[in-house]
Amino acid sequence: MRQFIIARSLKRFYKRFTLHVFGCCKSAGTLVALGADEVVMSAHAELGPLDVQLLKEDELGQQSSGLDIFQALSIINAQAFRIFENNFLKIKQRSLGTITTKTAADIACRTIT
Repeated sequence: MRQFIIARSLKRFYKRFTLHVFGCCKSAGTLVALGADEVVMSAHAELGPLDVQLLKEDELGQQSSGLDIFQALSIINAQAFRIFENNFLKIKQRSLGTITTKTAADIACRTIT
């Protein structure tokens, strides 16, 4: 949304908005480029995807899509475990020990907060 506001502001205050791209222009930069009247690109310029770009592990200066399937599954797995763990611990704590671990785990599996 902010990229839209940036592009609109440039269009409002200037008669023409020309974007010069000399390197990687990805995600938010690509959205700003869509609002330009003209885009000038160098030989090494690159407009990228509209997804988040993450640094690759063990690679200096290289990025990969945040939509990479394995990374996405890993993030979802970690998030699901954190949700389960938080729910489980809240249930155990609030029950003051009256709910068994198995029951708390069963409830935490069904509870989304």
